[in-house]
Amino acid sequence: MLLANETHPGVNLARFVTVVELLESFRDAIAEHLEEYDQGIDRLQTATLEPGSDLCGMDCHEDHRPRKRIFCDIPPRFMSCELLVGERCELVEPPSKEEREEEKRRLYEQDVDEEIARGIAEYELLESRKVKEETPPVIVPDLSHDMESFFWILAWLCIHRAGPSRARTFELGSPDFSSYEALKKADSWSYYLYDVSEEHLESAGRWKQCVLDNFLRFEDMVSCVHPYFRGIITVLRQFHRDLHVLMWAGNRTHENAVIVGNRIVEYIGKVLLLRRTQTWDEEPGRGGDAIYNEARQREMERRREEGWFGKGADQGGSGGGTKTVQ
Repeated sequence: MLLANETHPGVNLARFVTVVELLESFRDAIAEHLEEYDQGIDRLQTATLEPGSDLCGMDCHEDHRPRKRIFCDIPPRFMSCELLVGERCELVEPPSKEEREEEKRRLYEQDVDEEIARGIAEYELLESRKVKEETPPVIVPDLSHDMESFFWILAWLCIHRAGPSRARTFELGSPDFSSYEALKKADSWSYYLYDVSEEHLESAGRWKQCVLDNFLRFEDMVSCVHPYFRGIITVLRQFHRDLHVLMWAGNRTHENAVIVGNRIVEYIGKVLLLRRTQTWDEEPGRGGDAIYNEARQREMERRREEGWFGKGADQGGSGGGTKTVQ
């Protein structure tokens, strides 16, 4: 299926046949996760966050339909930046040019080296904008952290997998890398974000915070996505934009996390409906149009069941539904 099999959590972390199946499973996992939370399941607050445990058990019934479960034990590589760092990771408004110049002048008067002064000024100004708390809060896993974890899962799949049931080979000369520069960049991002050795946990959290804060860093990261998954980059970009807003000071609330989850579920539905992924014909013996048409039909049926179409609406068009995410 998508993430992990309960009986073999370390095997085939990404089981899918096509990008369509991957996106459908990913969308359904988020939707069902939101539904579980809505029903009051709060197992996350008592979860033991240990390496190697199941992430979102996606086992199968005898009829081969996936049985999805709420996040229970999240492997550190997929944890949110706050859980890795152990403190609030909120975005704050950067200092203005005038404020930077004023702070540099103050430091120059104290005979501080220019390069050091520039760094001190930037750091102190940013620190001054953070919410001051007398007692650092205990970071309890919540829905906002889950939404961020879903993002890191999808990014991990796109960087570390090379298609159905195939891991990417991080070696020069392999089919996955044609140049040393591309290999070095992908390997570096893999290390920055997903190295979960004990001494590197906080560093990985800081890098994740940096990616969510900085759109240029994010674009540098997605440039390492394996070509097979390039059609999913549009989903990563939408997810990143929503998480960026969620991380602004005061925005990381349960209500806003629900909005982010619903927005990405809706967006993936649009991607499937409008054929905005690039790889539709990876299943042997079947044409891309056949796979796309089936995926589109499933999406249309889902929208009908959820009441997307008003009376008399064109149910066969490109999604002229009336349902919106608030």
